[in-house]
Amino acid sequence: MEKKPTKRALQAQETKRKIYRCGAELFRKYGYQNVSVEQIAQAAGVGIGTLYHYYPSKADLYGEMFIRADDFFSAFEDAAALQKPPEEVLMEYFRQYARLNEGMGVEYVQLLVSPQNREVFQGNQNFELILERLLEGYQRAGRLSRRYTPAQWRTYLMVCARGVVFDWPIHNGPGYDLTTQMDFVMGQALRPLLEDAE
Repeated sequence: MEKKPTKRALQAQETKRKIYRCGAELFRKYGYQNVSVEQIAQAAGVGIGTLYHYYPSKADLYGEMFIRADDFFSAFEDAAALQKPPEEVLMEYFRQYARLNEGMGVEYVQLLVSPQNREVFQGNQNFELILERLLEGYQRAGRLSRRYTPAQWRTYLMVCARGVVFDWPIHNGPGYDLTTQMDFVMGQALRPLLEDAE
């Protein structure tokens, strides 16, 4: 028989969840670089020492958010998203994807490329399923091409988006704007989905 968690253990879990939720909300709203540990602690109603007990650094908290990236894309699960033009919503989805990676920084993206680090990021594909459900909804409404399944279109779009993200560390310099590059590439990548809509 599994032991029931103590009141103290439940309280610790809730404190960690609250810090995570507040941090995730602030990162989404203002971006990683513009949020301080003090702001997160204040929003969560905890001391800085308590925050550091659960997350040794701001990067650790953001790293958990990256692993649980579906939280970053929760707005796209809202049924109201399907009422907007598909190009507008899908472009915003990929801007959000660019912001997620940009917030982590070039060094973190380089970790993603390395095969020995891939296991750290396993299980964070839910945000891709959010994209697939969007594509499926738009297909049902006749607003996107049915030439391929939503899963096939998702794979195609994610390969394009990852290409932009992985290109960033190669050309990282003062003139490289990840969001602008993502807009350009994904604007082209979306054309076949939109042109063949019924």
